[in-house]
Amino acid sequence: MSLLQTHRHWPGDLLAERLEVSARTLRRDVDRLRELGYPVEASRGVAGGYQLQAPPSPCRRRCPGRRST
Repeated sequence: MSLLQTHRHWPGDLLAERLEVSARTLRRDVDRLRELGYPVEASRGVAGGYQLQAPPSPCRRRCPGRRST
């Protein structure tokens, strides 16, 4: 988790190497993080990898003191 917080985007192979796990283990670990509620985004392809999304705003509707646009 801390590695995902330190970089904006991690290529899958580099993250697996850094964690000293296989790509399959990394995918399972990412799935587990998602099950626990962490917003981990994955992208496929040559430039694919993993990144931690920003948490959703706690105020989805109108917040007191917030102007609507």
